[in-house]
Amino acid sequence: MNNIKIITVVSVLLLVFACSEEQLEVNNEFKSIERKGERAPINEIVIRYKENVDEAEKDSIRSNYGIVNYQRCPCADETLELWVFSESLDASVIEERKSSASDDPDLDGTLYNKEVLIQQVGVASPNLNGSIEQALLKRVDNNSSLTIAVLDTGINYLEDEFDEDFLYNNDNNVACEASPVKDLFGWDFVNGDNDPFDDNNHGTMISQIINSNLKAQNIDHQILPVKVFDANGRGSYFNILCGYAYATSKEEVRIINMSFGSYTYKELFNDFIEESQDDVLVVTSAGNNTEDNDLIPHFPSSYTSENILSVAGLENTNVYTSDGNSSSSSSLAWYSNYGVTSVDVAANGSYNFNINNEDISVEGTSFACAYASYKSAMLYTSGVLPIELKNKVIENAVIFPNQLSTIKYRAALLP
Repeated sequence: MNNIKIITVVSVLLLVFACSEEQLEVNNEFKSIERKGERAPINEIVIRYKENVDEAEKDSIRSNYGIVNYQRCPCADETLELWVFSESLDASVIEERKSSASDDPDLDGTLYNKEVLIQQVGVASPNLNGSIEQALLKRVDNNSSLTIAVLDTGINYLEDEFDEDFLYNNDNNVACEASPVKDLFGWDFVNGDNDPFDDNNHGTMISQIINSNLKAQNIDHQILPVKVFDANGRGSYFNILCGYAYATSKEEVRIINMSFGSYTYKELFNDFIEESQDDVLVVTSAGNNTEDNDLIPHFPSSYTSENILSVAGLENTNVYTSDGNSSSSSSLAWYSNYGVTSVDVAANGSYNFNINNEDISVEGTSFACAYASYKSAMLYTSGVLPIELKNKVIENAVIFPNQLSTIKYRAALLP
């Protein structure tokens, strides 16, 4: 008999990190900046050049700020860079340089390269041996007009659940600027290569929910896996922004699933989403801290761009399989964040999976978000704008005026 694990959401981010965005607390031992919900290396900032800045000017700008290293954004956005300063610099000096960069007329935004933690799913021994050759066997021959990008820990395409072609096909096989290997079906921004294999399994679960439901409905689609979180569920803002830019660069991408979040507003992240509001619907998880997002905003779900769909979790007496089979519920889940202006709809967040021959039960808004991505894809029609698709999703939700009174549309996405 297989071992069964039940993974319950723990509200760790809010409890561990309690500083506001404006406050700065330096931990000298770990050389990190701690703010609410995140930790950042003190010597790393993310910057964005204005579009008209050429390579010679970039070299001069880097020299002026005294950085010791930098990293470009491979396969995605040439205006985005990670700047690394000497670890010997005092935190106040780096803060001054960041502040100066924020006002620089050649730059279009800066932020500390903070770390975001994704919900842990408790799979003890993931299969670490991916294979490009095996992945290509799961790639579609020709992309349909509907691609769902999943920004997460990657995908374990070896799982039995993925028994049909479903991976995005990058027909052009464009060589990545920072790597000699070709872009085939997705990208790994953690390791900088073209195999976004999942060594955590959170992303695999998210993709299973989306793919299995669409497959059951015979809806042509493909999944674009974008790995921005590592085996421990840790992701940097630089990798997340690079991954987002990469996903939006693919013209077939219509929906982006982002089952993660934090509690600090990042203008640069918001800018990326705003700039894509005519191109993609961004489906986001509302968070698992039983918080009112109207009072304590959770991002990216609390950004106000019209192309964001924020999803809470539904309470369940029955646990769903990844294809959505079970009875439904109409009350908000005990763990879920909420908000009458900042959270749109709710969906089931409790699922059973068999990963690496291990049975696991999980719950959280990460998985509710994935179900909402499936619903969005199911309702997608060629030419529909993201805001129009969002409205279609909301119109197809079931209203529970009393039970779901703490979210905006008081509605649930049901099977």
